[in-house]
Amino acid sequence: MMQEIEQLQRFRKDLLLGKQSSPDALQSLALAAMLCKFERVMKPNAGTGSQFILKPAVFPNDAARRALLRLLSGRDGNSADNMAAAIPVVLRQRGLSLHPYERYASPRPVVHHAIFVTDAGAGGEIRLDASYANATRQLGLSLHPFDFAKLEDFVARYADQLSQDARDWLRLIRPERKEVDDPYLDGPVTEEHLMLASKAQRIQYLRELRSMDAARARTLIEKMLPSEAADMRMRLLKVLGDKPTADDLQLIESLLKDRAPTVKDLALALLSRVPGTDAFSKQLARLKDSLQIKTEGLLRRKKVFVFKGPEPKFGQNRFAHLLSGLGLAEIAQAFGEEPAIIVSIAMNSDKLLDLQLALIRKAVDEGNVPLIRKAAEQVNGHDGVLMGALIDDEFAARPEPARSEIVGLCFTPRTWKQLPHIHVFAQVASRIPPALPVATARDFITHSGWNAIADDARKIYLDAVAHLIPRELSAEFSRIAEVVASRAALYHRFLSSLS
Repeated sequence: MMQEIEQLQRFRKDLLLGKQSSPDALQSLALAAMLCKFERVMKPNAGTGSQFILKPAVFPNDAARRALLRLLSGRDGNSADNMAAAIPVVLRQRGLSLHPYERYASPRPVVHHAIFVTDAGAGGEIRLDASYANATRQLGLSLHPFDFAKLEDFVARYADQLSQDARDWLRLIRPERKEVDDPYLDGPVTEEHLMLASKAQRIQYLRELRSMDAARARTLIEKMLPSEAADMRMRLLKVLGDKPTADDLQLIESLLKDRAPTVKDLALALLSRVPGTDAFSKQLARLKDSLQIKTEGLLRRKKVFVFKGPEPKFGQNRFAHLLSGLGLAEIAQAFGEEPAIIVSIAMNSDKLLDLQLALIRKAVDEGNVPLIRKAAEQVNGHDGVLMGALIDDEFAARPEPARSEIVGLCFTPRTWKQLPHIHVFAQVASRIPPALPVATARDFITHSGWNAIADDARKIYLDAVAHLIPRELSAEFSRIAEVVASRAALYHRFLSSLS
């Protein structure tokens, strides 16, 4: 680097004296201009000795990197939409890493964002030093053309889903971001290494353990609670809240004295979900006081639910609160019927759509597939209402069999009379990890409803669904999307380019 600086100084003198510039000086000036374009001013609290270790990894090929760089940066780039959110998942599925460097046959100088190579550690590990004074040559490595610095916003947003290198790099350039200091475990999460995992990883592990060994999950949660902040105590308590039992009662009651009001309120709400408690009995009584079963119709008599009081409007979620913590068996018992009969009566109650959706969610939570399918047949004509009800904010946390069942119910394009409402579809699509089954995706992109909407609306649809179309259909989807949704087509060029 000192050599380039000296060349620049000579070039400046030549300019002042009116001498002809040498090719070497012009090359040095171009190099300096390129580096200055990305240069970051060092922050006082960044330190000069911070280091991280680059780990061996497999990177996307050149074509995929070029497509992804266009997709996430520049004037038309976007690091916050569905396609960007899908990229970390796609990279993990393909066993690839988003990485700032690639190998070359010969050494080249490395300077970028004040991150310099200082030496190669034992075992070939490459150590980087955030210091302007220690620039040197990198043996066998050079800047990756598709690197962290150019995709900084993307790395910052999805660091917890990318590699450990991404999180280490982000700590160096954004020391003010405390959340990236959250522990993160690369690889499978185990009980032995649970505290090395991120908060999201710990919660996911405990949810899965809870479904297999409730007692063991409860013991781990009880050990973790005293050392966690209020937000994490809330999340741990919600794991118990999925299906609280009498065995959880002692732990839930102990949290009624928690120092955080939000935790105390949640613990109080969970008491009404534990069978046998006074709160649970009161919950059942409120349900019976709010609903009754009547027979309606002249020729075709049918049983329906009727709400006692002013008719609730759709979207008020009144029934979500009313049924909170109650299983289908308890609800059926309150009215002296079987669960299948209760669901059937609810499906006849066309004026109580919120009740229908709440009971479908109950069936999904309990894995009652026959009830889900029976109920969904009657609700699926509501222009995306079933989608919005089942593919909710908790969708990603559900186990894989439940997610597949829900997607199968909601995405049945061959039965749709029209495409679901665009605002519902865009919101729902953001909650589904890539990608849809090939047959379902093909039915979707060849649906006749595309011919009935304007190009502006089609672009919103295609951008929202691009990450749901599997790689096998990339060419077919790109032909459809190229004219009106070039970014969606670019995403699929990236998928097609992955090695």
